[in-house]
Amino acid sequence: MTVPDFPDNDSGDVLISPPPPSPGILATVSYDVQIYSVRAFDAAIFEGVKGWNPKQCSFQTASWQIVVNPSDKILPEDIEDEIASLLPGISFLTELNLEGRSTDVAKRRLRSAAKAIAKATHGVVVNPQEDTIETPAGVSRFSPSPKEERFSVIQLSWWFLNDALLGRAKRESFFGLLERQLPEAMPKRYGLYEPPQHVYAQTGKEHLHQFLDENLHDPIVWYAHRPVASVHLAFPKPLGASRQGFRSNLVEIEIESAALNQPGWAENLPRFWRQTSGLLRPIYGDVRKIGGYVRHGAAVYVTADSLEQSDETTRSWFWRGIPLNLGQAVVLGDDYQKLWPDFVAKSQIEDGLAFASTADWSSEEDLSQRVGRVPKALALRPLAGMGRSQQYPEVWPFGPVFDPPNA
Repeated sequence: MTVPDFPDNDSGDVLISPPPPSPGILATVSYDVQIYSVRAFDAAIFEGVKGWNPKQCSFQTASWQIVVNPSDKILPEDIEDEIASLLPGISFLTELNLEGRSTDVAKRRLRSAAKAIAKATHGVVVNPQEDTIETPAGVSRFSPSPKEERFSVIQLSWWFLNDALLGRAKRESFFGLLERQLPEAMPKRYGLYEPPQHVYAQTGKEHLHQFLDENLHDPIVWYAHRPVASVHLAFPKPLGASRQGFRSNLVEIEIESAALNQPGWAENLPRFWRQTSGLLRPIYGDVRKIGGYVRHGAAVYVTADSLEQSDETTRSWFWRGIPLNLGQAVVLGDDYQKLWPDFVAKSQIEDGLAFASTADWSSEEDLSQRVGRVPKALALRPLAGMGRSQQYPEVWPFGPVFDPPNA
């Protein structure tokens, strides 16, 4: 890690070793900057740097000193949206105080020290005095790797029977959550066919809302930004029983699994998963790792061998019961909580939803190893085909599956 050397200069601000300057000289001015970061500050990055006083955790001259305070753990809700959207997984706040004479040289050295810390902790520098936010070179939300011929994704899915996202006000909340926690999921292009005709940078959010108002129940093509591979919104009309089977609203977001190896993503995606679950209030939702994805231009496609996995999971908006393979995480709504109490006993209850997760979403561990297998009476049955040839679980809490029921 390269850090500033803070050389002596001809301004009279000479960096010294302890003891620190006289308190009477230093107490005149305080000029502060803040670093919001994924990792906590480690003073070892300044070891051996001229003027660094490890005992005082500061750089010192005869007329000013820069004090680096210990990093504080912060909650996601305490981070302003403008800052939260810059980097995934921000978890720490580190404050630097410039005390004494706030000269131009002192301010430059403060900024240099702050940038060095931000690089080491994967963070951004906020200067309240100048109302600026700076992301140092080399620090970014996501650094794309060479496009692999085939790659895997982390698929986040929610099935719900309420009117979440049907109205504009509720969609505003959803888009606000995307912009704050997963801005890469906002559309680059969107439309009703390939390639999608609307460019979000040109049309803006109001047009996106109008488009959804007019086409919400139609198949929508949505190109996102890497590492988000796809966003799928499905709102059948009517919900529930149909000639082909039971239909549910569905939101599905797929992210390149390689993102989990980059700073902040492994922390941010579970946060986003829980917050979106709280907004959508699903009957069921899960997170699973799926391979066999390929790119063709801006579009992402699934290979035939991956499509075969749908026999064991779900098929678009057709809800067919809880999959035997639970994947990396599951959230249960009230209906299934009543029917699967063993899961609830091993989960965390938050705002009326039951959450359970593996420790590492990039691993191959299936959640069933932690919470037990799905009760047979609730489990999805192998896909037998669309329509009445498809069998449904013995215990089904959502009313008729087919409409008309006896046709």
